[in-house]
Amino acid sequence: MKRFYVAALTGRSGSGKSYAGDYLKAKGVAVLDGDKVAREVVKPGERALDELVRSFGEGILFEDGSLNRRALADLCFSDPKLQSKLNSITHPAIIERLTERFEELKEAGEAYCLVEAAALIESGFYAICDKAVMIRAPHSAAVERIMNRDGLSREQAEARLAAQTTEVEVEPLCDMIIDNDSSLEDFNIKLDGLKAKLDEWFGE
Repeated sequence: MKRFYVAALTGRSGSGKSYAGDYLKAKGVAVLDGDKVAREVVKPGERALDELVRSFGEGILFEDGSLNRRALADLCFSDPKLQSKLNSITHPAIIERLTERFEELKEAGEAYCLVEAAALIESGFYAICDKAVMIRAPHSAAVERIMNRDGLSREQAEARLAAQTTEVEVEPLCDMIIDNDSSLEDFNIKLDGLKAKLDEWFGE
């Protein structure tokens, strides 16, 4: 059986990564959303949620037993040790679930998939990827997108970006970098080029 390949699609918040994923999915690429998988693995009944409660207490839950993501984020945001503990629980669970998805896609006849992975370095996900692609956007444009998308103030949007791994740290791990710094039409053309490159890399 042919080998199954995995490519990471990364980029900071507001870069246009999600748009890129949706665009490529519409072009026939098998795309997995790392954020959706991250939410799956902390649902009630999942092992990762039980571990989070043991580590951080019942205060991170809503009354119905589901995870209060905001409460957990507020608890860990300013404490690197707690953030590290959180990551040590969630990241392995996410990678395990993604690996299950890879097997399903392989059995369905896909040659490769693209995974939207914001935390490429922190999660260790880059180690299991064959290729990595980063979407970049000017800082001011990213801030505006975050504000409009999530209803945040400029200060909150800036804080979110400041808490993320810098592009300079991620660039050395990437095989391709796409700048989302012009019109939507220009971005679409670049994404068509990415589709062609993925097919070239993975033998389609």
